[in-house]
Amino acid sequence: MASPRAWLDAGRKQLGPRSRFLVAGDTTLTYGDIDEHTTKFASYLDQLGIAPGDPVMVISNDPIAVGQLSLAIIRSGRCLCVVDPGGTPREIRASLVVVEPALIFARGDEIDRCELRQDCVWTVVELGAKPAKTLANRLFAKRDSTADKTSWP
Repeated sequence: MASPRAWLDAGRKQLGPRSRFLVAGDTTLTYGDIDEHTTKFASYLDQLGIAPGDPVMVISNDPIAVGQLSLAIIRSGRCLCVVDPGGTPREIRASLVVVEPALIFARGDEIDRCELRQDCVWTVVELGAKPAKTLANRLFAKRDSTADKTSWP
């Protein structure tokens, strides 16, 4: 089985950068869009000090956000952990303890529901509440940094 990165690269070469990669509702992303977004995303993670191999968690049920973030995380060499946002706050927080993510991507309502701002000492990037086509729109919507993760209760 090919790695996700090899699979993405092979699809892009075979189909071309303008070919559709991901379609959800009225939003379509091409292989070219994914290439551009994953390159920007890798730089963004580097700027935050998230090293290759570090776990990055995504808490979202938005197929565009999960698709883009998942590919970008894997392609940049980080470890991906996707958590079902339908889980209880206790289940989600238990996942945090097990995974110990270096970074969390979640929608604001999930951040609040799981009390990630108040009790958690993880670095959280808030995804925009409305679906957005580009990863950059989501990444830079709002960033909420907290202290170091060793203080987890």
